[in-house]
Amino acid sequence: MAHLSDMEELVTSIQNPDIRDYMSEALACYMAKAYRASVVLTFIALFEDVVKKLGELGKVNSKARAIHIAAVRKKEDQEVFETYLIDQLKSNNLLTALDSSFFETLRNLRNKSAHPSGHHSSAEEARFVFYEATTRFLSKPILSTTQLADQVLERLSDTNLFPARKIESVVEIVNEELVNLHPEAFPYLISKLLDKTVATNKDMVKNARYFLTGLADSRGEQLFQIFQKNVVQKYASNKAYELTLIHIISSLPRVIVDLNNSTYQRLEIIISNRIISVSKTLEHAAVSHPIRLFVSLFKGGFADIAVEKFDKQFDELLEKFIYSTFLAEKIPKTGVPFDRYVAQLMKKIESDNFEAINDFVDNFEEIEILIAAELSGEQAFKIAMHLLRTADLGAYAAIDVRRNHFASMPRLKAAAANYLVEEESSAYELAESLLNVDKDGLEEKLRYLQVA
Repeated sequence: MAHLSDMEELVTSIQNPDIRDYMSEALACYMAKAYRASVVLTFIALFEDVVKKLGELGKVNSKARAIHIAAVRKKEDQEVFETYLIDQLKSNNLLTALDSSFFETLRNLRNKSAHPSGHHSSAEEARFVFYEATTRFLSKPILSTTQLADQVLERLSDTNLFPARKIESVVEIVNEELVNLHPEAFPYLISKLLDKTVATNKDMVKNARYFLTGLADSRGEQLFQIFQKNVVQKYASNKAYELTLIHIISSLPRVIVDLNNSTYQRLEIIISNRIISVSKTLEHAAVSHPIRLFVSLFKGGFADIAVEKFDKQFDELLEKFIYSTFLAEKIPKTGVPFDRYVAQLMKKIESDNFEAINDFVDNFEEIEILIAAELSGEQAFKIAMHLLRTADLGAYAAIDVRRNHFASMPRLKAAAANYLVEEESSAYELAESLLNVDKDGLEEKLRYLQVA
């Protein structure tokens, strides 16, 4: 049963200022021990609120619109409309049986309080009516728990439901569509959206997946338990939902925390499959891209979990997408992820395959500005020496770098040159081991790190 402080807080939870004003008066009556007046005012506020919300629901629902028109007409004609309204809402599934029962209880209490029946409203009775009316209806955005959700589901086959695929646009549209959705409808909506992601209609599948993505991104904390238990853990074993789960993890990375081992193992397969199958033309920042998934995990503060639970998948990602500028920009520049990233870069430059070396040079020039400052002096120097080594072997891209005295990699050159000055002994030893030249030849090679 609500206490006085609870009742005061309940008034602030009512969004409509007119209804909030009614309930403030009802609270004032309660505090003055005018319990009968408190019950009557609560009754008036509740039905005023129901009519207003029914009008909003009527904008998208023909049944609600018809009931609203009839109820307003009865009200304007000063006819008793409350019983009609309750019956119509119940028969058209716009109220649950439990809520309908409460309406009946409240109507009976109001009749006893408003008429000379000998009934005296008590404080407990007034608090009960005040609390139930506010928590069940007045503080909620809409009447039915599923009606607006069903309206959304019916439109999932619309081709232009999501005209833009950027996550900001997706979130904006999802929030617009669900502005009046009853909080209790979210589990129902998410369940139905998941069903639609495996439909035969391609537009429906795409829209359902993006709707879930927008929900996970914008209301993820509110719906975290539902997404983790009812989506990720429940559907990780089903291949049909692999892409949907990639979307959700990318948008709500916290869902990977504290999963059971079998779910982690299933997600490993899902992520590996996505790394293998993803199109080379897909934008790396897209929510369906495995790079975006790992970047989201890093950004969310789950780097340790990412490289511990999905270490094999992270190596697969680096092997395939090491030169991604999006990955180079977003990867944390300290800790295990970056160490693994640099190790993969070193593996590429240590190759004697000309195609691999040329590929390294062509791509490193693009990511150098994003990572060179975080490379250690030794790492930068080692890369420079490998480029000189492979230039001697005949790799054309490395020859161009040498000819231009590393002008296309100024940050790398600066770090390598600085290492040569500060750690001269170690630098010479490293250069000798990689370049396999005599002392005079070594001096000649190291001049390429000087200003041309």
